[in-house]
Amino acid sequence: MIKILITGHLGMIGSRLYNYLQSLDLYEIKGIDIKDNSGDIRTLWSPEEFDIIIHCAALTSVTESIKNSKKYHETNVLGTFNLVNQFSNSKFIFLSSSAIYGEGLNHKEIDSFNPQSPYAQNKIDAEFFIRGMSKDYVILRLSNIYGGKKGERNIYQVFEEEEILPIYGDGTALRDYLHVDELVEIIRRSFDKQGIYNIGSGKTKTVLEIAKEFNKPIKFLPERPGEIHSISLDITKAKKDGLL
Repeated sequence: MIKILITGHLGMIGSRLYNYLQSLDLYEIKGIDIKDNSGDIRTLWSPEEFDIIIHCAALTSVTESIKNSKKYHETNVLGTFNLVNQFSNSKFIFLSSSAIYGEGLNHKEIDSFNPQSPYAQNKIDAEFFIRGMSKDYVILRLSNIYGGKKGERNIYQVFEEEEILPIYGDGTALRDYLHVDELVEIIRRSFDKQGIYNIGSGKTKTVLEIAKEFNKPIKFLPERPGEIHSISLDITKAKKDGLL
């Protein structure tokens, strides 16, 4: 049976992925998460313990990454380095971000990086270690992921829970949104792939378009520093290789 370790298995993506893979009864699944104080990954398991590492764990707030850049670097970059160093012989699947590209539409995997926040730079640095140290890897550069349980702070959950919808800026910011349940199946399909893929729905919406779906009052707030205004991904490669 294939042995898999999921980091961040209590988070929005990691928890859905953990439960989904468990339900298939094809894999032996372990999880580790900062929320359960699991311990130091370097002492919990031997380097040959797992066939696949799925690295979902990360601090993800762009705004907080500006305020606490050292903490974000230690968690997102050094944490990834320690993980891939420990399990360099395992297949390594990493959830990266479209934020590495910066402003612009239809970014391709070969496009240059233009990080606008420490969070985006963290993902670039983590990718660098993975590409250099792992013998077999898949890097999934994700669009905006939504869905999950109550309390998850993605835009759909925020708009579901708030009586007055907070919009930062003028609401014209453009994004590609992919549901977390679709993503977990994409991750499973990546088990026999290798390389770097943009992952999204291929459709874009403005924040105002999403807000209108909820039919609630809106309050406009100042734009948040480090946030990209409009971004989307070219997902041709992922489609061609059967991930989407």
